[in-house]
Amino acid sequence: MNILSPFQTKTIAIDLGTANTRIFYNEKLVVNEPSVVAIEVVSRQLLASGKCAQAIDAGDYSINIIHPIKGGVIAYLRATELMLTDFLRNINIKPKSVLSPALKVLASIPCESTEAEEQNIRNVLKRVGAKEVRCIYAPTAAALGIGLEILEKDGKMIVDIGCGKCEIAVIALGGIIICKSIKINGEKLDASISEIEEVILKVLEQETPKELVADIRNTGIYLTGGNALFPGLKERISLKTKIPVHISDNPLIDVARGCAIVMKNLVKYDYLVK
Repeated sequence: MNILSPFQTKTIAIDLGTANTRIFYNEKLVVNEPSVVAIEVVSRQLLASGKCAQAIDAGDYSINIIHPIKGGVIAYLRATELMLTDFLRNINIKPKSVLSPALKVLASIPCESTEAEEQNIRNVLKRVGAKEVRCIYAPTAAALGIGLEILEKDGKMIVDIGCGKCEIAVIALGGIIICKSIKINGEKLDASISEIEEVILKVLEQETPKELVADIRNTGIYLTGGNALFPGLKERISLKTKIPVHISDNPLIDVARGCAIVMKNLVKYDYLVK
């Protein structure tokens, strides 16, 4: 798949998710793969990544199946590096090659990332060939990916429900006013819904300025992330909060799409990135 041509600067947007990794280039989704690698135990060499790795028999003891991203942050540095190297190679970026284009990357990070977690993402992306790495908080990127105008003074609530983490953020004037993270089991979301609802209510009733709460009650809560599509979730949150709840047309790619929007309009959104 020859998506990117050599000898020119490439600018890409990456959402490293617990379940899936998504990469945008030129406003197009060019990588949408499970965040998983298969590594041969003895040689420690990469055998496959993404869907191909997912299809390998996990019972084969000569192969390690590794999910390198946990809760939106890197848990296994080397496995993440191998995975991203393979993904980039598939879109005609050959890391560390003399023929590689200069690569600029904008990556999403959880809003409560530690300095060490953020640095891990930067280091891994530089190891796979990025000359410049910048980061943006995932709820901010998601809001842009949904199509919201986040530079306005009106408050907006984003609830990003991923596979291992839920982030609840209030955004106004381009900044995150409040952000709370909850660890969840994306495969058993039923057990986490009540906690998500309670945190949303706490953020609204105890931590958000009243004028922003009024904005949110007027415009609604926006769900994003893969688990935003969980059956009945939208209705449950709306019933609990007595606030309209919206889901975008494709919540699985909102964060990556928002990162791509920022990269295209970096002059306008430069202060949102780190």
